Amino acid sequence: TRKQTLALSTSTVLATLLTCLSVSAAGVSVLDASHSELDSAKTPYLDGVKYMNSKHYKEAAEKFRESYDIVASPNSRLMLGRALVKLNQPLEAFREFEATIAQASELAVKQSKYQKTAEAARKELDDIKVELAFITVIPGTEVSIGGRKLSDADWGKPLPVMPGKVAVEITSTDGRVRKKRLRMEPGITRVLTADLTSATA
Repeated sequence: TRKQTLALSTSTVLATLLTCLSVSAAGVSVLDASHSELDSAKTPYLDGVKYMNSKHYKEAAEKFRESYDIVASPNSRLMLGRALVKLNQPLEAFREFEATIAQASELAVKQSKYQKTAEAARKELDDIKVELAFITVIPGTEVSIGGRKLSDADWGKPLPVMPGKVAVEITSTDGRVRKKRLRMEPGITRVLTADLTSATA
């Protein structure tokens, strides 16, 4: 079977389908953080809350990132997602909420208080889904999106994109190229096979 590479991009963001491109650097785990580290992370977090309350969302996002870089708390990530929503960055916010759910759910096994964080992030995620479109790829070959090879965990998973026109391109090893342009509407998920067959819309 010939290997094929599937590349998807939008006119605005080349790697919009990639997940987990959010917080630049994670600090120490909340399970391993010292009292000093927790105190250090608390200061920018509280500053971020103050900025949120005063509607200075850009500054709030910066403070929540700063806090997360010290101690990787899902609470900081949840608040960052909320700030990004206010900044009209739904795709970035989606990634933060999705990552928050995974992180908080894992931590909740040892610290039950994080279950509430996970539940809050799920609600925020559901609220923002109507602003995004989704593409699910059902591959039959090697697939990459935005120049990055997908992992097995990405197969069959709805990957978020900004609504609008999305260019889909599949290049065979013999050089043949097939292209397709999709118009993605908010709240809609389209399923594609690796040969660009649109299974559902």
